Amino acid sequence: LLGRIAVTQGEIDFFGSRYSISRGELTFNNPLRIEPILGLDLETRVRGVIISINFSGPASKFNMSYRSDPPLMSNEIMALL
Repeated sequence: LLGRIAVTQGEIDFFGSRYSISRGELTFNNPLRIEPILGLDLETRVRGVIISINFSGPASKFNMSYRSDPPLMSNEIMALL
């Protein structure tokens, strides 16, 4: 399986909250195995705080990062989510 799926906008329900999709991409680069590589940027607003979450990488080594505006500590962001 080779190819690429791109998402330019949309919404998703994730962990009980609604997120706007800023960018989404699912890529299949390996012709020998099905190894999807994901790139997904989500954004939500919780109690007046904008939280952005980024998922990236292959399924075997998935990375997640997050940030907020105004800036909060990691444990505060997770408590909001």
